[in-house]
Amino acid sequence: MTNLTIPSFLRSLIDTSNNKNIRPKGKINNINTNNHIQTKNMIKNKNFIGRSVASFFKGGLTELKFENNVLNIKEGVNYKAKTFFSGDAEFTIKDHKLTKLMQVIGIDDSEIFSNQELDDIGRTEQFIELLAGDYPIDKKLMLLRTFYPQPLDIKIRLERLGAECNKEISFNGCNENLYFDQNGWLYSKEELRNLRGSYLERNFFEYGYDENSQIIIDGKEYKLDETGHISGIPEEAICIPSRVKLIK
Repeated sequence: MTNLTIPSFLRSLIDTSNNKNIRPKGKINNINTNNHIQTKNMIKNKNFIGRSVASFFKGGLTELKFENNVLNIKEGVNYKAKTFFSGDAEFTIKDHKLTKLMQVIGIDDSEIFSNQELDDIGRTEQFIELLAGDYPIDKKLMLLRTFYPQPLDIKIRLERLGAECNKEISFNGCNENLYFDQNGWLYSKEELRNLRGSYLERNFFEYGYDENSQIIIDGKEYKLDETGHISGIPEEAICIPSRVKLIK
């Protein structure tokens, strides 16, 4: 990792133990009191610290985002990524593990952010670490669904990173594309095949449908045959719940 030199103007904000302006001995005059107040306010100002963190690293920080619905998280790159409401998370990835950049330069982020903001940033960092993880696609999907059980949570986080819904997306460790549903669900190719197969195999007469029922799958209308089955669904059809409409 690159050796970092902390500029004197910021070192006084991080290490106050030897700074006479911040921790003066004896009588505190008005000038020193004002300096102390201003310094504390600057430490608590996340925008000031965020800009300063970027200045520590050659080339600044790279925004992590999908390009053409592909997310390529590279090891050793200093990233920033949008959170829900707390600005940016700033981090780097090494051996598929995330490290906060504030931690790298010795800043305690608990002195800068509120507990609510820390939780927001932490959830974003955990999400990105899962995306960057060295897991097979089925395990990665399982972990995402376990730690982020609300699809809307996944949807917002992916969109904050620039992913487009109702399209296929890919990220680190994916040996295949995933379908990103408008409701936030991620589907593997196998899951999409299984959903299509279930509509082809089902006898809809047993569920109260008839030949006049309206069945719309992925924007195309189908009719039931004399056995109660749907025929002719193409392999590329997306048969997820949000793309299927059944009217008796």
